[in-house]
Amino acid sequence: MTGFRARALGGRGSEPADTVTLLVAALILGSGCRQVCAGVRFLLSRCDRELARSGANGDLTMLWTLQTYVFRELGKTFLLTATGLTAVIALGGGLFNLIGVGEITPTQLVRLMAVIVPVAGTLTLPIAALFSATASYGRLSADNEFTACRSSGINIHTLFLPAIVISVVSAVLTFAFLNFVIPGLLRHMNLLTRRDLPVLVEQALRSPQRLGFKNDRYRVFAERLERLAIDPAAAEGGVTGGLQLSGVAFIEIDRDEWVRFGLAEAVNVVFGESDGLPTVAADMVSISGYDRREASWFAGDEQNLGAMKVPRDFPLKIKWLGLGELLRARRRPERLRQLQQETSRLRTAAAEALFYRSVAERGGAPLVLGDGRLRYELSAGSLATDAEDGRTTFYDVTIVENRDGRSRTIKADRATLDFERGEGDPDRSGTLGLALDDPREHGPPPPSTVAINVFDHVSMTDPDNPARTIQRHHEQLDPVPAPREFVAAAERLDDATLFDPTRESVPGERFARRRDKLIAVRAAAIREITSVLHQRATLSVSVLVLVILGAALGIHLRGAHVLVAFLISFVPAVFVLVTIITGKRLTENPDIATLGLGVMWSGIATVTLLDVWVLARVLRR
Repeated sequence: MTGFRARALGGRGSEPADTVTLLVAALILGSGCRQVCAGVRFLLSRCDRELARSGANGDLTMLWTLQTYVFRELGKTFLLTATGLTAVIALGGGLFNLIGVGEITPTQLVRLMAVIVPVAGTLTLPIAALFSATASYGRLSADNEFTACRSSGINIHTLFLPAIVISVVSAVLTFAFLNFVIPGLLRHMNLLTRRDLPVLVEQALRSPQRLGFKNDRYRVFAERLERLAIDPAAAEGGVTGGLQLSGVAFIEIDRDEWVRFGLAEAVNVVFGESDGLPTVAADMVSISGYDRREASWFAGDEQNLGAMKVPRDFPLKIKWLGLGELLRARRRPERLRQLQQETSRLRTAAAEALFYRSVAERGGAPLVLGDGRLRYELSAGSLATDAEDGRTTFYDVTIVENRDGRSRTIKADRATLDFERGEGDPDRSGTLGLALDDPREHGPPPPSTVAINVFDHVSMTDPDNPARTIQRHHEQLDPVPAPREFVAAAERLDDATLFDPTRESVPGERFARRRDKLIAVRAAAIREITSVLHQRATLSVSVLVLVILGAALGIHLRGAHVLVAFLISFVPAVFVLVTIITGKRLTENPDIATLGLGVMWSGIATVTLLDVWVLARVLRR
């Protein structure tokens, strides 16, 4: 340290001021918040005033030497602490995943660590920056380095520049991990899972549970496994790979009981893709075995095993979306998959309400439904309309059905119309939770249909024998496509009209309740997006103010152990974290959402005031 003081305090240089370095530092600090920029301007102005007062080029060299030394000591501690903490947390998370997965390949381990390390970095980088600032500045203060600087006329506030640089770097990396790196990695996890399906099959065969099909109804054991070449024609049909298992033994389980077991010459496993989702199908060839329930032996040429349990897509919820996706979703929340589905259902409900209103306005006029293949003509003696949902009930009903050139007559005391929504496969559409939807991933939903239900004293003529009559108490006729004009009218409603409760463009209390519920869900999604954006911003900005506080407390508590200053500065960090979490929870309530955002930023504001007080009062004394 004596040599450092001799060079820093007594050295003189003939080189001019390194303006390029100061400019680069200013540009780095300019990426931070307004408070950091103001702090940098303050520090640089103090340097300029001191250099102008001394009038010597060597003073700038002395200040640069001091800044370089502090930055080098601070940077080494920061890198070592960040690397150690990240390795511990990442390896711990990877170990738990390995315990859950069982056997894992080196490639899968690398991919797993690529996801875990950025997640661990968002936790360790702020802690590493806080610890390095507290430890480095505390050690320099304990060695009386700041006393020597002050005795030579240097304001010690100017030596906080390295701490600000480290805090800005840590904050920028944390912000990048939260908004870009982690969402991107999670979005690609689904693709990695689909590519690894053959590896998953191999691992399942080596596991104690073996390979399961049809929701684990069939368990397959195999001695050998061979990958099959893909035929070009099969590849065009969606086949992506294949395996052949030989030396196969299998068991069939029903309610934890072995019902059948036996041997098979081979099992052919085919991997494919349908509508953007992975599929796995398997067939056993040349099987023979014993059926315990029938107490008999059986044999067969081939048996289909159905589908293997394929890992589901990772649920990309709002909190896992990237920054650009969050901003786009906040402007247009209808792009969120759940809201897009609910909006589609609301439009279908609008078409249903418009259809029911049209039926009620027809009065006693015959109603014709269907297309060229299947057509119904409904006549009724009287009808009644439900005020809540607009559904019409017909009485004393006569229906003439024409199907492929043949007709029959249906009579009943009562009939209703059911508008069935074509909403697609709910299991497929829900695999990505609230992720932003790509319309190209899924085809158009099935068309809506109208089904006729007849009740009480139902009589139907036989199309092949009109003289024969079939009696029933209830009958549901085959559905027909819904009239296209009502679906088109609902599609023409823009979002503003559809979500505006003051416009009565669609009748019915039932539709109004669905619309109000969707409006509430839409508002809740916007609040969640806003809270996530503020949460990520506060977590990143908090690093700036906490690191400055840690450095100041390290200087002030120079006589204590380095961990004492770190723990004391860690208390405000916990306080900031608590305010962020509490504020995020408060934003879920629509009445106090703004208050919640204020609470999220109140912790940072409090620590900022504490920084000012420590720098202005405590360090001056």
